[in-house]
Amino acid sequence: MVYKRYLMYFFMLFFFTVLLQGCGGKDITPEEFTRIIAVETSEMYLEARAEYEALLPQLTEEGQDWAMSNIAPVLNKMQDATIAYNRGIIAWYHIGERPDDLRDLEREIRQFFASVMRLIGQAEGITNE
Repeated sequence: MVYKRYLMYFFMLFFFTVLLQGCGGKDITPEEFTRIIAVETSEMYLEARAEYEALLPQLTEEGQDWAMSNIAPVLNKMQDATIAYNRGIIAWYHIGERPDDLRDLEREIRQFFASVMRLIGQAEGITNE
């Protein structure tokens, strides 16, 4: 249930990104566009973290161990990629030079988000309820 809701959220963000890159984003500079993506990816991370933290108390002890071993590491990688992306945006703004790895970092964040939501969906099967 949560997985389907966030999968829909993920695809909405994806299509929003495509829309901005296409006809809807012609008046947006590349710098402004990457700042919008930074906000989106930061929100994705915060949503994934909140879902994970809300899920933990509902899990059995075994489920909590599973979540900490399987979901937490992916969530930590997502956090690291989000921070690196945001630092790249800040550097671009101050230095005026676009970092080469921004697109790769954005792709990684979206993949981590999808993985976390899939794992949370799996973990919902081992709740106390």
